[in-house]
Amino acid sequence: MALEISPEPSEEERKAIVRALELEAEQSAAPTPWQAAGLGPEPEDEGPQAGAPPRQSRGATRT
Repeated sequence: MALEISPEPSEEERKAIVRALELEAEQSAAPTPWQAAGLGPEPEDEGPQAGAPPRQSRGATRT
């Protein structure tokens, strides 16, 4: 990455600045296909979701 910083920082400061810029670029990059699949649909793409089917029996009863 070619960049010019003025005034010239120390080597330690320069490394920190370059790393911060790299992290920012990574976070703003588009997700990989695997990440996109894990993120699920966009909110406007969501349709109605199915719930659990109704119960067929009431379960155990006391006598």
